Amino acid sequence: MPKDYEELEKALDVVEEYPEVWTPKVGDKLIGEVVAVREPNTRVGQRRVYEIQDKNGKKYSVWETKVISSEFSNRGITVGSKVGIKYLGIPKGKRYHSFKVVKLDDAWRRR
Repeated sequence: MPKDYEELEKALDVVEEYPEVWTPKVGDKLIGEVVAVREPNTRVGQRRVYEIQDKNGKKYSVWETKVISSEFSNRGITVGSKVGIKYLGIPKGKRYHSFKVVKLDDAWRRR
């Protein structure tokens, strides 16, 4: 078997594991670095999962929501970004979960 095929064979045997899912209560915060972004297929289609490592080295999976996707996009958050996420709960009369997202960048360091 050619070497390329052997590598493909090995890759198929690798089991991808995800860190514990971050399941916050209102007011909970997650502060850390985005270390990976994955896009697994789910029963509702493909969704992003952000892997965030906190200052103690523990990794969490954060499932993408419309709010988180928008906040990450607006702030230019990518792998390597230092972020803070605070769960604000479900706004009164709404059906979505709300989050406050901040990114550590040069502007924060100058304050």
